Amino acid sequence: MKVAVIGIGGIGYSWATLLASLGYQVVGIDKNSEAIKKPRTDRSVQELFRKNNSKIKKNLKLTTDYQQIKDSEIVFCTVNAWLDEKTQQLDLKPVQSVFESVKKVIPKPTNIVVITTLPYGAWKTLSIICDYCYIPQMVTQGIYIKGYINPPFLIIGTESKRIQKQVESFYKDFFKKLKVKQPLTFFADYKTSEMAKLVANAGPSMKITFANAISAFCEKEGIDGNLILDAVGNDSRVGRGFLRPGYAYGGECLPKDMQALITTLRQIFADEPSKVTEFFETINAINDERILNPIKVLESQNLIGSGKKIAVLGLAYKAGISDARSSPSVILVEELKKLGVTVLTYDPNLSNQNKLNDLLRECNAVVVTTAEPEFRKLNISGKNCKVVLDYANIVDPRYLPEQISFFKVSRGWLSRL
Repeated sequence: MKVAVIGIGGIGYSWATLLASLGYQVVGIDKNSEAIKKPRTDRSVQELFRKNNSKIKKNLKLTTDYQQIKDSEIVFCTVNAWLDEKTQQLDLKPVQSVFESVKKVIPKPTNIVVITTLPYGAWKTLSIICDYCYIPQMVTQGIYIKGYINPPFLIIGTESKRIQKQVESFYKDFFKKLKVKQPLTFFADYKTSEMAKLVANAGPSMKITFANAISAFCEKEGIDGNLILDAVGNDSRVGRGFLRPGYAYGGECLPKDMQALITTLRQIFADEPSKVTEFFETINAINDERILNPIKVLESQNLIGSGKKIAVLGLAYKAGISDARSSPSVILVEELKKLGVTVLTYDPNLSNQNKLNDLLRECNAVVVTTAEPEFRKLNISGKNCKVVLDYANIVDPRYLPEQISFFKVSRGWLSRL
């Protein structure tokens, strides 16, 4: 089977390589020639290449030429709808452009399948161009491939029986090739599948924020919030996934999808005030407050102001990736600078970084925001550093000098005796 994948970003390239590794003939399209020359990979894609390099190279062709998709049986649209800062809603234009480009090349009935997030109401525009199917994917950067192989569920959203039949056949074959059981599959119309994706990403945001809210008052009281959440997470009514205290959530998916859901709810409840909208707005507000929480803790130790040097360890929005887009750590750095602080930054996944040990000798305090393994044992040899704030639950205090005051997320200040 020949398929096309349009949009060679992180999601599109990982999907294209997985399909090629399974023997599908794949044409990857992107209007950006740089994306074709140097596609974005994560560690799961790199691992896939190590295992299936020759097969992927044989079956995957990357190009900017839309004419190459003419005989594709299915066209996957993996172009993202980004958040418009003015409207605070997802911008459909990039996806709409893909639909129009495909329609020009394949005038006959097409099998377009969108797998990235769409704004609620997208069907009103896209269905006029052509029939399509919306199957939102629940994937995570760093482990994209795992998300495709073991999705929690599938929602096939379409109002075309023809496309539904084709897509059902494809996924049956896809999971057969993977030799895994097909997940629970739901069939829905366009608007139901659109809302399902926004709600699916609101769930993790809500649980992360819930865990951090618990963490906030546990830190005040010296209670072990980690222990509480470990216990409560084993209650089947709650579940352990994402129920871990830490720093604020960020990245390319959760913040924009949460904001898009809030904007959508404001439109739905435009004629009446609703606590439902307020509920999701509160989740966002708590997360925003969490981003700047380290500043409050540093202020309590008189470590904010001109002449102070703060090391922020972790600039990506989570450990193990090189993506600092919508990273809460970056926001923290900018706010610290506004307060006159000299900020020293380090992230092992980003280029042009300072040396970690040099930062630790020079700084007055350390803020750890991502759970990088090398942050477990911090080599603080100088006398300048007085405080370590661990917002990633990664630092082992046994390796810190005795004079260091240690603040741990969900616990607060820990005794070093």
